[in-house]
Amino acid sequence: MEFTRRTEATEIGPGTLEHLELAVAGMASAFPHTPPVDLFPRAQWDRRHVAQLIDQRKYTFREGRELYRCAGWLSIILGWLSHDLGDALTGEAYCLDAWEHGWQVEQSDICAWAMDAAATIAMYNNRPEAARQAALKGLNQAPVNSAAAVRVSCQLTRACARLGRSDDFQAALRDTQQQLDRLPSLGSGLFSADSARVASYAATSSIWLDRPERAVAFARDALAFYEQVGLDQRSPTREAIARLDLALALVQLQAPDGAIEAASQALDTERVTGSMLARAGEVDTLLRQRYATYVGAKEYHEHYSTLAREAKRPQLTSWSND
Repeated sequence: MEFTRRTEATEIGPGTLEHLELAVAGMASAFPHTPPVDLFPRAQWDRRHVAQLIDQRKYTFREGRELYRCAGWLSIILGWLSHDLGDALTGEAYCLDAWEHGWQVEQSDICAWAMDAAATIAMYNNRPEAARQAALKGLNQAPVNSAAAVRVSCQLTRACARLGRSDDFQAALRDTQQQLDRLPSLGSGLFSADSARVASYAATSSIWLDRPERAVAFARDALAFYEQVGLDQRSPTREAIARLDLALALVQLQAPDGAIEAASQALDTERVTGSMLARAGEVDTLLRQRYATYVGAKEYHEHYSTLAREAKRPQLTSWSND
C-alpha cells in the first residue's frame, strides 16, 4: 500500500495539465494571425511555468510525461517565434530543447515538428546543408500520413534547391505532394500542412534553381489557395512570402510593374516577421540593381525601409517576467 501511495503522490493540481494543453492549442491556433512580439511573452511564461513544475514539484510518471510533452510543444512555438523575431540562435536552442523533451517521452511528432522549425531557421541563416540534415532527421521521426511528415518533406525540397540539386528537389517535391494527398485533413494553425505551403516552397526553390517561369506559376498557385479558404486556414506570413517570391520571379522576367505591385501588397501584411523582411529586402536589392531610376522601385524602397526600421524585437534570452 505504501508503494502504491508513493506512485500516486503528486503536487500537480488537477487542472494544471488541462490548462497547459489548452494554452498550447490556443497559441498554435493564434500563431498565424498574431504578431510574434505579442505572442512570445505568453509562450515564454508558460514554458517557464512548465520548467518550474518539472524541477520543483512532485508528480506521477504519467503527469511527468505530459509535462515533458507540453514543454516540447511550447519550445517548438518559441523556436518559430524566435525565428520570426530575427533571433536564430535562440530559435535553434528552443528547437533542440523541443527535440530532447520529445525524444525523452518518445513523442516522434514533437521531434519532427522541432526539425521542421530548425530547418527553416537554418535556411534563413544561409546554412542549407544544415536545413537538409534537419529535414531528414525530422522525416525519420514524422508519423506516417501526418502534417509533420508533409512539412519536413517540404523543407527537404527547399534545402535541395538551395544546394543546387535540381533532381533531388524534383524527387522531394513529388514525395511531398504524395504525402499531402494522403492527409486525412489539412488542419489549421501552426501545426498544419496544405498545398499553399508546398507551392510556396516550390516557388522559392524555383527561383534558386533559376526557373522564374515555374516560380511564377507556383507562387500564383499558393496565392490562389489563400484566396479560396477561410481565415482559419490562411497564413499571412506565408502569403506575403509567396507575393515576394512572385515579385522576385517577375523582376527576373523583366516585369517590374507586376513585381512592384506584388511586393508592395506583401508589405501590407498583418504579421511582419524577420523572414518576410529578409525576402522583402531581396526584392528591394534586386529592384535597385536593375531598375535604380524607376519611380516604383524608389517608392517600394521607401516603404520597405520604413517597415524594417519599425520592426521591433524583444530581448528573447532575458529571464525577466516583465
